[in-house]
Amino acid sequence: MTKKLTLLMAVIAAVALAAPALASAAPSITSSAGVLAPKGTKITGSSTNMVLQTSVGKITCAKVTINEEITENTGSSVKGVGLGEGTTSTCKLGEKSITITDFTTTFTYVFPSTFHLEVTFTAHLPSLTCHFSGPVGASVTVGGNHITIGPSADLVGTPAPCEPSLLNGTFSFEQTGGGSIIFD
Repeated sequence: MTKKLTLLMAVIAAVALAAPALASAAPSITSSAGVLAPKGTKITGSSTNMVLQTSVGKITCAKVTINEEITENTGSSVKGVGLGEGTTSTCKLGEKSITITDFTTTFTYVFPSTFHLEVTFTAHLPSLTCHFSGPVGASVTVGGNHITIGPSADLVGTPAPCEPSLLNGTFSFEQTGGGSIIFD
């Protein structure tokens, strides 16, 4: 009888602990106070480790910054759209300096922790201009403020010498102008 009672208490405790997690299973973006970020909230994502491996070599940037606006954050669905062109600094193909332009993004965040990111940008290489685009899968650290792209998210690169193009990196997000956000 004692074993049955102990087992019953363990099951009740497990259900009680799981209930809050199940209740918050839907995706959302909140402030540090746990309040849903309202539609129209502007967020900024920064990466210092983004790498694009192509057939012409490895492209790196010291920093990539994207600006997004939350267009939907209902507690069951989150969507956002890029606000203009993202910025890049100190980009290189191997050791040669290059320029990246037209860096734009949109995103959708779905349960349990998938972050779909649509990326488009142009890399002006020493002897070639490559256009990259496509959806990339990314994972979200639930309870955190960052997304991880990859491993090896395959973008479409044109012209042909720009293929294959595999993107990896991590973006940390905050409210534009300051203030934390949390991916729930």
